[in-house]
Amino acid sequence: MPEVVMTDKAREKKWREEDDVRTLANAQEIQKDKGRLTRAAKRATVMANDVAKQATNLRKVARKKPVVRKKTTTKRTVRKRG
Repeated sequence: MPEVVMTDKAREKKWREEDDVRTLANAQEIQKDKGRLTRAAKRATVMANDVAKQATNLRKVARKKPVVRKKTTTKRTVRKRG
């Protein structure tokens, strides 16, 4: 029987399809369990709030003007030996 050789692209496509099947199966399982679905919805709210806080902090950083440091000259002193 000849060995089937899959390209990287074909392997990626197959993996994505299989992963989607697992994801959809998990989603159906969660949707059937009301308690689990409620807890997931509450956690989604907490996660969304966390992301909103992070976005606020990023906007604050984006509004700040960059600090331009003046070039300072440092004098080097050479000690004489002797």
